[in-house]
Amino acid sequence: MGLVGPGSVRAQAPEEVTEDDDGEEMPDLSPDGLPQAPVDSTAGERVTPTEDAEPTDQAEGEIESDDLDDLPDPIEPGSVPTPRPAGEAPLPEIPAEPEADGEQTLPGQARNLTEEERTRRGLLWIPRIVFAPVRFSLWLVTRPIIALAKLNRKYQLINRFMSLFVSDDGTYGLIPSAFVETGFGLNGGLRAYHRNLFGKGESISARIGFGGFYNQRYQLSLSSGNRSSHVTVEAGVRYVVRRADRFFGVGTGDREDPYDTDLPLSVYDSDQAVRSRYRRKTLLGELALRFPMADRIWLRLSNTWVWSRFDTGDLGQRDPWINQAYEANQLVGFFQPQTNTRTELRLVVDRRRQGTTYMPPSLPSEGAWFQVWGGWQQGVRQDPSQFGRVGADVDGFINLYEHDRVLRLRARFEAVVGHKENIPFDGWALLEGPDMLRGFSRQRFRSRYSGLGTVEYRYPIAPSFAGYLFTDVGIAANHWEQAHPRDWHFGYGGGLMMFSKTAFVARIQVAASREGIYFNLRFAPANDPSDVL
Repeated sequence: MGLVGPGSVRAQAPEEVTEDDDGEEMPDLSPDGLPQAPVDSTAGERVTPTEDAEPTDQAEGEIESDDLDDLPDPIEPGSVPTPRPAGEAPLPEIPAEPEADGEQTLPGQARNLTEEERTRRGLLWIPRIVFAPVRFSLWLVTRPIIALAKLNRKYQLINRFMSLFVSDDGTYGLIPSAFVETGFGLNGGLRAYHRNLFGKGESISARIGFGGFYNQRYQLSLSSGNRSSHVTVEAGVRYVVRRADRFFGVGTGDREDPYDTDLPLSVYDSDQAVRSRYRRKTLLGELALRFPMADRIWLRLSNTWVWSRFDTGDLGQRDPWINQAYEANQLVGFFQPQTNTRTELRLVVDRRRQGTTYMPPSLPSEGAWFQVWGGWQQGVRQDPSQFGRVGADVDGFINLYEHDRVLRLRARFEAVVGHKENIPFDGWALLEGPDMLRGFSRQRFRSRYSGLGTVEYRYPIAPSFAGYLFTDVGIAANHWEQAHPRDWHFGYGGGLMMFSKTAFVARIQVAASREGIYFNLRFAPANDPSDVL
């Protein structure tokens, strides 16, 4: 008997038949599942049934043999057809992967490479070997950072640490601080503050520190807050003892080894500069009035009374004392106490802001800070001070992505106006590290004119951790119209910042220049960008 059903055709059975399980004869089926036509044994070709062949009954619904060309292609055994929506284009054919010419390749290994291409790939091992020490060093340095970041993310170490010293709303706190800087050692101290003493934003802040650049430091600051909408009164007093202040002359001479230089040098316009030291004690009192002009724009008028005394110590220092390295008769104001008053008017525009809640306001991501100032310093009694000072500073922040990838651009200029006989040796425009011209020593350049430009990129590393890379360029010159290429100085480097959601916590920074590498560690939690940047 023959099989009849939709999609099949009843044809004349060939001579050779097979039997099913019931003993009935079944036609020989083709690979497509259709009955095969008889084959001529002499010609080896398949023949179709003739008109004389015994007709077969065709059931209703069966397909004529002439309609075979309209049938779809057969489905491979074991596959399941996927229905396509009406009107949708068919899926494109995927080209077959080329054969490997009999060579078995490993996962990730390219196939059918020419000899030249194999040689080029082999040469890639050369830079890998050359840069292997650098890669290993970076890996070694970043391991502790990544481990600390994971621990902080799991246990919220920074936030818990800050909660030990700061109130929940951040109104008051008692915070330890520490500074480590190349050439000055460790400074440790405490800072206490309260930002809302009587409910109107009145604030008080006290700070003490010992060691490092500040051998002793005591400071107290007061502010009337929002008691008046027209003026804010600020007052402060500070006493510092520093035993390792540095002096490199006035100008931009190349730094030399003092033991290879004929001393003493001229203070002004020398082609050489040596690092010398002196000691100082300074008592400073300030009274200021701040007048709001618009939203986050104000004028600040201040008057500061300053008393300073300078001296040197015994021999045995690694660096010579200032009166040994430079001509003593040119050190204006060094051999007698200085007593002077400084009056200054400053305009400040603060448009900095942080656009996320997981970054503290002390690390802004957009906006700008602009200030311009002018002042006059007048000596009292034996103090020869009689000169003016003007300057401008703009610090901009550009949000590149998600407020945690930030480009910082800064430009700063300062000038001192007056005769050099009336400008004390420490009163010239200062350009120094580690916060301005990074990569150079503190108090490195003193001159009549100074300029600074900064490009800095800040990027996220992990929650509560951010890295930054920077390039600083500065100029220090006594005669602006005669500025020389040697008056330009470049520093570069990078660092790591740690912060909580409300405050900056700590910074580790490494900066370099032609004069060496300088390391700076600062642990001083702060909420104001001016205390951080």
